[in-house]
Amino acid sequence: VIVIIEACHSGTFLPTLSAPNRLIISSTDDQLAYFSDNGRTSFLKLYFDNLRQGERFGQSLQQVTKVLTTYSWPLNQQRPQLNDNPLQNSCLNGCWGSLPGALKLTITKLPPILPIGQPIDLTVKIMTSDIDVPQVWASLLTPEIAFQRNEQGYSLQPTPFIPFTFQPINTRKPLKWQARFSELTIAGDYVLTFKAKDHNGFITDAPPLIFKVEGEGLTHARFDATTHIVHLPAITVGTDIYQADLLLRQAEPDIILEVDMTSLKLVEDSTSVAYSNFNPNTGTMYIPLLEVPNTTGGIDSYRLNLQLQAQVSPLQFKVVHINAKF
Repeated sequence: VIVIIEACHSGTFLPTLSAPNRLIISSTDDQLAYFSDNGRTSFLKLYFDNLRQGERFGQSLQQVTKVLTTYSWPLNQQRPQLNDNPLQNSCLNGCWGSLPGALKLTITKLPPILPIGQPIDLTVKIMTSDIDVPQVWASLLTPEIAFQRNEQGYSLQPTPFIPFTFQPINTRKPLKWQARFSELTIAGDYVLTFKAKDHNGFITDAPPLIFKVEGEGLTHARFDATTHIVHLPAITVGTDIYQADLLLRQAEPDIILEVDMTSLKLVEDSTSVAYSNFNPNTGTMYIPLLEVPNTTGGIDSYRLNLQLQAQVSPLQFKVVHINAKF
């Protein structure tokens, strides 16, 4: 019997479930388990990808554990577990090699550092003779999306999706797909993952491509210590983007911020600013980076989670979580 558990704290089940002829595999230890890219990246996805290549259960776990360390926080905190059992030397398909239909992706190589605002041309070549490939795309984890996480580490925003267009070429050569992305508007680290889906719905990922964008960054939320105003250059509300100021109304025992309704306006061009996010369904606001001048003349940076206060006018938010980013 082989049991694979994808859940938070799943490593705590190993002592209870372990038995002769029973292999228990958990996605983490006694801590949280995570996913990224709306669930398209997770321990379970990476693990079954390895098993499909013909690797043994134990060998696959070692490989995925190593791969997870290359991902950004919080996935790199995850520590999969496996009980010591001879079954770990067995394979999903009898150790006869890779299952049929596996795709091999050859991807664009990018410079390790790119200037901000520079478009990038992406190419994927797929060697296949008898497999239809209806869709190729890439997911791009941007610095802004990486910041848009709650305190448990779960993403609050979907990862940008880059669709590829098929380029017909000689059928004796690999299939070629191309795309262009021109929205590298934030300085920082990027993680680009190429994906291809075959006619059976199986998705093959290429190893993540990590690069850095350097240059003048975006305008972030900023606190003015003189006026006690938090300036939000852009806040998403559904599909709309607004600009707003929050007035500091109370600092103790709780921090209360009030929306200056006269400052609220719809934003049409937000390419040079970083987004905050407001969810009208839950009344929660997330500010991924708030810059606060300190007493030495420098800048301290914080992440904030806020909660809309019920039946209060004008609109007020209570700061429910704040932590320093640097």
